[in-house]
Amino acid sequence: MHHFISMMFSLLVIIGLQVSVESAGIRPERSFDRHYSSELMVQNGGGWGSWGDREMCPTGTYAAGFSLKVEDPIDGDDTALNGIRLHCVDLSKALSHSYHNYASVRSDVGSWGRWTEIKWCPSGFLTAFQLRVEKPQGKGDDTAANNIIFKCSRGSVLEGRGTSWGDWGGWSQTCEGTGICGIMTRIEEPQGNGDDTALNDYVIAGGRFERSISRPFRSLLTVHNGMRWGSWGQKEMCPTGMYATGFSLKVAGMWESLLVGDNTALNGIRLHCINPSKSSSGPYEDYATVQSDVGSWGKWSDIKWCSSGFLTSFQLRVEPYQGTWDDTAANNIRFNCSGKTEMVQGSGMSWGEWGDWSETCGGKGICGIETMVEQPQGVGDDTALNDVRMYCCD
Repeated sequence: MHHFISMMFSLLVIIGLQVSVESAGIRPERSFDRHYSSELMVQNGGGWGSWGDREMCPTGTYAAGFSLKVEDPIDGDDTALNGIRLHCVDLSKALSHSYHNYASVRSDVGSWGRWTEIKWCPSGFLTAFQLRVEKPQGKGDDTAANNIIFKCSRGSVLEGRGTSWGDWGGWSQTCEGTGICGIMTRIEEPQGNGDDTALNDYVIAGGRFERSISRPFRSLLTVHNGMRWGSWGQKEMCPTGMYATGFSLKVAGMWESLLVGDNTALNGIRLHCINPSKSSSGPYEDYATVQSDVGSWGKWSDIKWCSSGFLTSFQLRVEPYQGTWDDTAANNIRFNCSGKTEMVQGSGMSWGEWGDWSETCGGKGICGIETMVEQPQGVGDDTALNDVRMYCCD
């Protein structure tokens, strides 16, 4: 039985602004309001799942490369293509494929597979695409979207390192503007005993991941009550000069848990980072957002902000091992703020107990995050997010 991944890919394109953007690492930064001039689609995608957030390249940058999240063929339930990242460069730097500073954007992704290396246009930007999709297999194993090919603005064609089930559909239209600049995906959440489809459809617009993994940090904050199911994700840092002032949580609520038949509670944590030279107190409109690995269930909460200052320490609510009963692991988190000795608590679930506070940041405040997340267990008990550690910067 395949986890079914199908998608209709829709890309939004911008004409205009030539704004220099410097970036290094992977971070999500909100740019939902960036205007675009056209939308690209193919007709051979599927309709399972729900749309993720629209994610856009930073203003003045365009996608010159891409990478795929692909599960290699296995002796069991295959999922093939699980995600697509666009890698965006400044208009003035698109004459060569040697890119050191770039931003990376992705919308929602499936739970299986690994990210491939980036494929770059020799010059110019991505302008059209073609999708390889396996048709529904009835009682057989479905994979749906398997691979993607892009055209570059100067004539090159780049094929992804996906899998080979299915057939190539027709090409999308070609960008009316400078090039592709955003993305949105339709993802079906894990179906337990049912047939999973993961990535189903693709559209482009708003938000970005920009690499800043190598940012130096002064101290690492941990707590001792996290659980140990799963593996650590990638460290994700606020852009240089920015610090976490707010956070939001991805939480599987009671109704969703009853429908799925398994409680996972806390699935993800986002840090929202501001530049102290631009604003010293909320509300904040100009901010970057970072997240490490995230579980497959739940919805994102509204952002909770420090009224001033930065996040400086945290406390985690965790349910211990339940034996033959349902495990949820991490349920909620709260932070102390530096400005007014203020504590901000998340809108998580209430199973388990609060553990001890972490140490307080050495430096200005929290500037990065790394999470331990358990991958979907199929017929087994899912716990999603198990533990978290925070990085502090001067």
